[in-house]
Amino acid sequence: MVRQIPEPRHVPVAGSPHVVIEELVGRLVPGNERLSIARMRTPAGWSEPSQRAPFDEYTLVVEGALVMEGAEGIVTARAGEAFRVMAGDWVAYSSPNGAEYVSVRLRAHDLEPSGTGGARVTLDDGPLDSPAKVQFEAHGPGAFDRIEPLWEELARYHVACAHEAAPAFETEMAAKTFEARRADLLEKNRERLLLIDLAVDPVTGRPVGYCVSSAAPGQVGEVESIAVTEPLRGRGIGSALLDRASEWMDGVGVTEQSLSVFAGNNDALPFYARHGFVPRYHLLVRRE
Repeated sequence: MVRQIPEPRHVPVAGSPHVVIEELVGRLVPGNERLSIARMRTPAGWSEPSQRAPFDEYTLVVEGALVMEGAEGIVTARAGEAFRVMAGDWVAYSSPNGAEYVSVRLRAHDLEPSGTGGARVTLDDGPLDSPAKVQFEAHGPGAFDRIEPLWEELARYHVACAHEAAPAFETEMAAKTFEARRADLLEKNRERLLLIDLAVDPVTGRPVGYCVSSAAPGQVGEVESIAVTEPLRGRGIGSALLDRASEWMDGVGVTEQSLSVFAGNNDALPFYARHGFVPRYHLLVRRE
């Protein structure tokens, strides 16, 4: 049976500046577990970290030039040219002057069928205290259970904030369970996309940070929750998670991005300000 694919899904990827991936065939569209066909557009100056390819990839350059640096040297493909990378090869892509190309991968991006448009990206081996040395994985709501220990750590911190700055809400905060919070987020975003972005310890496989974001085209995107385990805070992992969430929301097509900061968590405000989030109003609540 012939099936038309009306539009691609946007997939965020590691690299700076931002590269646009529009996946036409893959696990999300139309549910292919093994094959991924995507259109890539990279701006001038784009590059990505060197990594071991987890799939066979065939690349056809449509416009501009794409540079592939591997163990055996550097290869440049221009419009009408193509090259192949085999699974297990070390490779780094860049486009000094920008490029548009089509990528055919014999294993799809590690996407969840939830409609999040996320991708798993494994970066170089190295110390865990660097954001470029952890594994970033993007998932849908099915990954909620993986963030529970980190959410519990964040919840304890919020209770401490409430004790100092918002005592009227301390009891409520202390009674809030992970299951209730997960249910609230799922209900709130029934008609929206949910992204659960994880920063994972490559040795243990356990998340050391996460960011939950929601979005829908033409609506406000929201960072619902973000946390990094206390021993690794201040080392750039939270910034990497927030940047990835912002790129994903932009790809979905939100009108603006927002987040809420609990009263008393003043230490977080400079962090968000560095990422372009500025106060709009203070929300005041009265309860009898």
